[in-house]
Amino acid sequence: MTKEDMMITAAQGETVGYLHAVWQGIMAIVALSIAFNLRDFAYRIFQYSMDRSPVTPGAGFSPTVIRLATAVVGIILAISCMSNLLG
Repeated sequence: MTKEDMMITAAQGETVGYLHAVWQGIMAIVALSIAFNLRDFAYRIFQYSMDRSPVTPGAGFSPTVIRLATAVVGIILAISCMSNLLG
């Protein structure tokens, strides 16, 4: 492998790393939007699953649980995105 090939491979790997970080950032924004109740997404997800799911969700499933779960996922994705971009 020549020096130019190694540089191209390194540049491609760096680009893929940035794209992965951007994707994590987008997913963090979506998850935090649900957690902060933007346009009442948590209730809409709950209502959609209650109306259209072949298996009715259990008693522990509620919009609050959806908000808490997406808040945790959003925070984890935001931290991962920032560590990929900065580190």
